[in-house]
Amino acid sequence: MTFADRLRDLRSQNKMTQQELADNTHIARSTLAMYEYGKRRPDFEILDKLADYFDVSFDYLLGRSETNSGYPRHGYDVSQMRRLTAYAKKILQAYNDASPDTQAAVRAILHVEEGPDGDS
Repeated sequence: MTFADRLRDLRSQNKMTQQELADNTHIARSTLAMYEYGKRRPDFEILDKLADYFDVSFDYLLGRSETNSGYPRHGYDVSQMRRLTAYAKKILQAYNDASPDTQAAVRAILHVEEGPDGDS
């Protein structure tokens, strides 16, 4: 199995589109497509980012191993991370949609001070 095959398989196993993976990893969708077509290979930083995201070893991601031994890297699975990210986005959106008084109350509860630009 090649890196292109493994990346495509990992994305498919996690029921993600290229755009979803691009959004979650901050890698251009066109770049991911080139990786999946085998037209480009990632540099170390991108490889590390993808291995972290999918919680797999470099050897597994590169297709040099059929097993992902010694992992998960962080003690959680990708689906848990995606659910948590989606939940965090909902919380942030609700905060942004709230009135200034409600935002102030939330900051007080969480003991977070407003930043110099009005940001938390």
